[in-house]
Amino acid sequence: MSNFIKIDLLILDSKDVPIKNINVRTNYVKQTSFYEERTNNFGHRIVNVSENRDFEIHVESPLGKMEYYKTLNSTSARNQIQKIPIKYPISAYSKKADSGLNKLKLKLVDSDGSILMNFPIRTGYTNSSKFAEWTTDDHGIVEFQSSKNRTVEFKSLNLDDNFIPIGYANSNESRLIIVKHKYKKSQFLSKTTAKILDIDGSHIYPNAKIQITYNNSSATKVVKNGELNIQTLIGHPLQLTIYKPDNTPFQTKTYVASRMKPKSGFEIRVPVDLKKGITNTEKPQSTQNAPSGINKFISSCIPLYTGNKLTEDDYVIAGFKF
Repeated sequence: MSNFIKIDLLILDSKDVPIKNINVRTNYVKQTSFYEERTNNFGHRIVNVSENRDFEIHVESPLGKMEYYKTLNSTSARNQIQKIPIKYPISAYSKKADSGLNKLKLKLVDSDGSILMNFPIRTGYTNSSKFAEWTTDDHGIVEFQSSKNRTVEFKSLNLDDNFIPIGYANSNESRLIIVKHKYKKSQFLSKTTAKILDIDGSHIYPNAKIQITYNNSSATKVVKNGELNIQTLIGHPLQLTIYKPDNTPFQTKTYVASRMKPKSGFEIRVPVDLKKGITNTEKPQSTQNAPSGINKFISSCIPLYTGNKLTEDDYVIAGFKF
């Protein structure tokens, strides 16, 4: 069975600005089947590709057409972020693509009216099987385009990670659309696992002292076996700071959950080579990089599931305040 390699694509506009929520298509060379997925809020898209395979990258144009940009080899592209610059400025995607499209703006709130930030939501036409998935910003806002005179349906997660209808709107609406979820924000608790590894990922970093900051509360924990079980609200950032033996921090990493039960966890690599006992003077690495100045990364990038059943007592609950 072929092993899969994760390739990190970063889609940039003509001025090297990352483009979020843009559709990216990938397919093996000379293959007709393909896979499409939108970039995250920081312009990244993670691609799973078989070892030593050539694959093509196509990016959506402002008119909605897929345009070819580059061919990569999975093995040679695995070790660094692959920047894919396109020929359009980001402003071209914020304008109406043609006279038949309207720009809509929605705000997602929970059943009590609280903002659902960094939260997944899908939009599509009523009775259609095709829905685009978006992530709200820190204010619960999403902007998108729609054909005129259509009924737009909104879907979001239920407590089983399935997307269900939560509202409708007319595509001619020019005002902010308030979409109210069926559940309270406090019900969207997500569980995942962080692995603490050395610089090359080949060894567990033992007895890691980690400061956990969440909802303006902090706690410190020593992780002996290299695995930290985490519970957070979807969309709410959790900061993890790993300390050196002399109690000085390496660097803070931020995790944001996007599902109740993520299919994978994530890794944090400490700049220490446990084979040689050498500390790298550079910053720690995570397996999901982001543009300069942004250290959020998506939980669904690095499979870590071990098959062990986790109980409620296994989880660190970092100062929930609702």
